[in-house]
Amino acid sequence: MNIDELTICDFKKLVNIFSASHSQQSEAFTKHIGSKVIIRTYASGVHYGTLERQSGRAVELSGARRLYEWKCKEGISLSALALHGASDRGCKFTARIDGHEIYDMIEVIPASKKAIESIEGYSDAIQSS
Repeated sequence: MNIDELTICDFKKLVNIFSASHSQQSEAFTKHIGSKVIIRTYASGVHYGTLERQSGRAVELSGARRLYEWKCKEGISLSALALHGASDRGCKFTARIDGHEIYDMIEVIPASKKAIESIEGYSDAIQSS
């Protein structure tokens, strides 16, 4: 196919092909809607909450907490936090906020039952060791 010889009909077909594949990708990346997750961002830190909506890199969380500092029960990474939960001391988590919108999300990590219990177990005030 020569791009210089494309008709408007050919162009519309190409647009439909790319639009369909984009829709399928968007659906694949929203499977955690309604789940408790940890969100890592480019510049606005790390957040925990229930994923309500996602559109590209924008997400909305309910019951959101910013995780300023954390210590894991096992390991040191966010993945370890999401899997094993937070230690009983040494974490700094903010109060919960509903309708928290984040526009620079780069990672969605589903939280395990242990992680949910440990993160939600902290009081609404920032805590530290």
